[in-house]
Amino acid sequence: MRPCRDLQSWSCIGTVLALVACGGSRGGGSPGGTGDGGSAPAVSSVVVSAGGASATLGAADATLQLAASALDAAGSPVANVTFAWSSDDDPVATVDPVTGLVTAQRSGIAGIRAMAGTVASPPFPVTVVLPVAHVSVQPPAPVIPTGRSLTLGATATDALGGTVPGVSYLWSSADTIHAPVDAGGTVQAMLDASGPGALGLGPIAIAAADPVSGKSASAAASVAVYPTWSLATGMAGLTVDVAQGQYVVFANGDASLYHSVVLDTASLSTGLFTGDSAPLQASLAPGSYAFHCGVHPTMHGTLVVH
Repeated sequence: MRPCRDLQSWSCIGTVLALVACGGSRGGGSPGGTGDGGSAPAVSSVVVSAGGASATLGAADATLQLAASALDAAGSPVANVTFAWSSDDDPVATVDPVTGLVTAQRSGIAGIRAMAGTVASPPFPVTVVLPVAHVSVQPPAPVIPTGRSLTLGATATDALGGTVPGVSYLWSSADTIHAPVDAGGTVQAMLDASGPGALGLGPIAIAAADPVSGKSASAAASVAVYPTWSLATGMAGLTVDVAQGQYVVFANGDASLYHSVVLDTASLSTGLFTGDSAPLQASLAPGSYAFHCGVHPTMHGTLVVH
């Protein structure tokens, strides 16, 4: 094509317009681009933060603003992402589904998540700690055999019924000689069972108290004294002689087998056991009661209550 020297000529004007329409250079598109404007990187993970790896709220209706970040597979931030917020325990803490503002409800721990599309963050733990209103002890009325121990549990709740986390309890016993309790709530049964006809002690108050609020609760622990009778395969004609109301334990002489003691004419049973049976209380009227093993009927004996 002949060079265009006269810019006023119609042929030159047509040539310039054609070059402009083609983008002014070969290949088209923006420098370094994809030709179609490119696409945003895919979200690979979502991270929630609030100045730390967790947060604690100390009052009902207290609020906490959380923030979320979307990251691609290389760990780089992805911009212009909209998040949907949720709580895995709304009774403890709710979260605004749009803004990420958390509001405390009652004591407990709630996991707060942010979701970008189908990608969810790990739960961000928000702990709500309200004042302790009640303390309970579990089990409420334990029976602890002489020479053994039992670890009790305690639960602190707020006025709304939420379980207050992180409470350290102070344990005490009303009888430190026969039922001492340690700092972890483990009670030792120390009653001397050498005397004939000893049936044990009555309820002993074992208390757990929250040192901050002063709230406490007690368990009525009874230190039980009872004889232990061995029960083994092939045994027949065993006579168990106890006082009325006395606890009885059967020791399994066959560690690999299950046994049970079932009274023939009374609704009383130890249930299945492999080591020691649960204490069986002879709360029956004085008399003789035939029993058998519920697993091995050829094993039998007589319980004599006097």
